[in-house]
Amino acid sequence: MTIDYRRHFEEHAGHYSEQVAPLFAVTHRHLASWAAGLPPTRVLDVACGDGRVAAAIAEHGHEVIACDRSAPLVHRAGRARVHALIADAHALPLRDGSVGAVVCNLGLQFFDQPVVALREMARVVERGKPVIITIPDKSVGAVVPAAPPPTEALAAAGLAIVAEQTLAEQVHLHDVSAIVAVWRVELGTRHELAEVSDEELFDLAGVLVQRAGGGVGVSLGFRVYSCTAG
Repeated sequence: MTIDYRRHFEEHAGHYSEQVAPLFAVTHRHLASWAAGLPPTRVLDVACGDGRVAAAIAEHGHEVIACDRSAPLVHRAGRARVHALIADAHALPLRDGSVGAVVCNLGLQFFDQPVVALREMARVVERGKPVIITIPDKSVGAVVPAAPPPTEALAAAGLAIVAEQTLAEQVHLHDVSAIVAVWRVELGTRHELAEVSDEELFDLAGVLVQRAGGGVGVSLGFRVYSCTAG
């Protein structure tokens, strides 16, 4: 079973923004801290989702361009100092070297052609400037589709890794719909669950929440790749 992620985020934008995105707060905090130490510049947020990372970066005095291919999410992303636009990461509508930094938080695993998207990020950022990529870390049980280490893809895109870091956090899922939303995404990499219906997923999530006393604990892990464009 292969999930159409474009359609998934189009149909579940509200639920993703309210119930799922907050689970990744550890990456949001990390990128906000990174932005705090960055000299004021224009930052591109690729696969921006509902724009919470873009907003956190903008709070530190940066001009932010936030793009995503999901229109409902982009509409949520626009706010002060954030210019939100609907755009595909594989063909960014920006000039070469037109931004001073790029971030892509938990988006790489959803791209049809990751190397193409990374090359686009390398193209639009100024030479030698930072490109920050975060991905789920399979080793500590991330609940979004696990992504293989992107080292080869980054190198193929002309991006040099200057630092790597692991982020981890324990979260509790209390909402049955949130659990099912997470599972719907994970089904793309779990072939043994391909035939499970939504009704069965809701029933199972309800049982787990009840047995766990109102919440299901999940360990989330992420890898951060700090790169520069060659």
